Amino acid sequence: MNTKILELANQADVVIHGIFGKPMNVYELERFAELIVAEATKALWTEECMTSDLALAEYSRNSNKIKQHFGIAE
Repeated sequence: MNTKILELANQADVVIHGIFGKPMNVYELERFAELIVAEATKALWTEECMTSDLALAEYSRNSNKIKQHFGIAE
């Protein structure tokens, strides 16, 4: 499992229950965290990114920085 995601889950004392009370496995937890990070990077997107190379470059740089921080590869 991704060490940063595991560290955050441990800090939060995460107890995960999936469908029908079945415990979520580490792969499901990691995928869930990856989806949250992906949505966070999408939040950086602005309409300006469509018309400005500078804005697009800043979006790319910042979203990659977030992904690297959490150890999530493209």
